[in-house]
This record gives sequence, C-alpha cells and structure tokens, in this order.
Amino acid sequence: MKSSTLSEEHYWRQRARTEWLKAGDANIKFFHNKATQRRKKNAICGIEDETGMWKDKIDDIVDVVENYFRHIFFTNTPFEAEINLATTGLESRVTDEQNALLLTPFIDKDIKTVVFRMGPAKASGPDGFQTIFYQKNWSIVGGRVTRLCL
Repeated sequence: MKSSTLSEEHYWRQRARTEWLKAGDANIKFFHNKATQRRKKNAICGIEDETGMWKDKIDDIVDVVENYFRHIFFTNTPFEAEINLATTGLESRVTDEQNALLLTPFIDKDIKTVVFRMGPAKASGPDGFQTIFYQKNWSIVGGRVTRLCL
C-alpha cells in the first residue's frame, strides 16, 4: 500500500514537472504568473520589533532584521539563547571533527602550501599580481605575505 502511494506521488510530481517545463518554456504569461505567485508566497508583509510594535514598511522591516542580527552577532557576549533561537531549524552540516579542523590556527607552512597549489596565472587578490609572481619570489615576499595572512 505504502509503495503504491509513493509511486503515485512520484508520478504526479514528475507530471507536474513536465507540465512546468512545457508550459514554462512555451508560455511567458504562465512563467510570469508562477514567478509572481512565488514572490507573493515568499514576501514578508510585516514584522514585530523588539518593543512589540508591528512594522510593515520595507525600510522598517529591514531595520528590525538588521538590528536583531546585529545585536546577536556583533556583541562581545552574545546570548546563547538568542543564538539558538536564530539558528533553530538550520541543519548542521559541519561535523565535530570538521569543526575542530576549521578552528585549528593557520601556520606559515599552510599559507605557502596554498600559494603554491594555486594556478600560476590566477590573480590572488585585488593587487592584480598573478600567483606566479608570489611563487617565483617567495624567498623575498613570502614572509610579508604570511604575516598579512596570519
């Protein structure tokens, strides 16, 4: 029974996708209607600020959201409860082992390894110098580059 229900769901999902592809490509009005529906569904019409006041103007909504996240992430001592609330529903994608590796401080050797693994014709930053410049002149500029990175 469960298998047939899943098969039926799969059939209708595929059929809807096929219809979307056919109608979306051939019918501009259909495509724009779908985009408009999605935009309306995802729109935020209003938000309650920290004082309990309802804000429905776009500038006010932006201010409320910016202030909320600025308070959480830019204070010296963010409240753990607020961080947990802000991240509720976010799926953890980094394992404990990956997190430990990410928190390991860089060393001089790491910087040099990255520079020498880059393609020689790549521009590594806004200075416009290609990576080959740093690779060929590492004995001269390596110390400065490393200090800038660390």
